[in-house]
Amino acid sequence: MKLYLLLLLLSSTMIYSKPSVIINVFSKTNIPSEFEETVKNVLEKKYNYNVLDLTQTNDYGVELGKLEIDCKTKSCYLALKKKIKSSYLLNVNVIGVFSAYSKKYKFKIVLVNLKTGLEEGKKLFFYKERLSNISSLKSFSESSIESFFLAIDKDKAKKELEELKKIPKTLTRKDIVAMVKDVYPDVKNCGKKNNAKGIVKVYFKINRDGSVSNIKFLSKLGLDVKVCLENTLSKMKTQNFTGDPLDIKFPLKLD
Repeated sequence: MKLYLLLLLLSSTMIYSKPSVIINVFSKTNIPSEFEETVKNVLEKKYNYNVLDLTQTNDYGVELGKLEIDCKTKSCYLALKKKIKSSYLLNVNVIGVFSAYSKKYKFKIVLVNLKTGLEEGKKLFFYKERLSNISSLKSFSESSIESFFLAIDKDKAKKELEELKKIPKTLTRKDIVAMVKDVYPDVKNCGKKNNAKGIVKVYFKINRDGSVSNIKFLSKLGLDVKVCLENTLSKMKTQNFTGDPLDIKFPLKLD
């Protein structure tokens, strides 16, 4: 019995750990249900989303499934989050484009992070077959969703690379001096309240995340001033860098 309860708890934890998404397909054209069913299948099996039903997620008695949710602003998406219990919204707007020579449909797909109110992906796909051709429509829906998420992954990788390029390989002397300068008033206060004067040589390591560790004093100090300085210097922080940690020797004037 205990094992059963444990497995039940683990399974429920796994379900709720999945990001939830609502699929919202809206169009003036009648879109066969097979399109949304295929999209749901891809999201659940390939991308591990927990797909929710609009009509089961509202809190205010409004049948959201009958509405066209066509937000275009962050404030609108954040307001929507208050009405539905979901992490993401997948908007699919289908527009028919007809002329005397051709017939095609535009599928505009937008993935919205309802926690931030930001669009994480947006892409346009064209379908040139008949909507009544279910086999072709299902194949199109599967390939378009996969292409859509592939584009999102590439965009995220590109942004991460751009952010990485902004991080310097190492710190300049100016960076280090500025870091020490931020805590210098407290350094002098340590000297003042412990009646310590003169210059103290200190060693410390600056880690890649800009934090400081391995603080050592190369000059003789009383215990009280030493503890005070250690507490002060451990608060130093500077920007990230990608190179090796830096070993620094720095003179501190106590008065």
